[in-house]
Amino acid sequence: IKMTRILKKISDARIVNLIGLCLSTSPFILVFEYMDQGSLLKYLEKQKNEIPLGILISSCRQVCEGMRYLEAMGVVHRDICGLNILVCSKTGCKISGFSKSRFGTLVKQHKKDHFDLRIRWSAPESIIWDVFSNKTDVWSFGVLIWEILSYGQIPYGDVIDEEILKYLSEGNR
Repeated sequence: IKMTRILKKISDARIVNLIGLCLSTSPFILVFEYMDQGSLLKYLEKQKNEIPLGILISSCRQVCEGMRYLEAMGVVHRDICGLNILVCSKTGCKISGFSKSRFGTLVKQHKKDHFDLRIRWSAPESIIWDVFSNKTDVWSFGVLIWEILSYGQIPYGDVIDEEILKYLSEGNR
């Protein structure tokens, strides 16, 4: 339900459009605009090495436009990654996956409310202190750019999740 409060207050060409909500079912149903190519990650994996560099860069720009809008609206997304970017052959890339999003400039996640963190896309301060902001979203965007330009490879592919923070603290990227 928190996600729908955010989605009802935002509207932008680079944000997936919430069309409707059905609360009479369990679980409740959200209806979004149709994005015919699915997630950006799956699109990159299907089209591996066939997407021209200009299209990849345009995808990055489109996500950046959506993130700029979210920041202007005071929304911290907290889960920017290829799975949460949807692709439509007519309209391009749109940000989705707002289940972890919150209003505010700095969001402190309480341990009791801890959610599954996509550690490979998360800024070190998010991993260590459970702190999220537009700056940590920018970190995630940087990882997303790498994900896009590598056609959907897993960030830090040779490093196990438990070693990611150590890997980053040693200056690796």
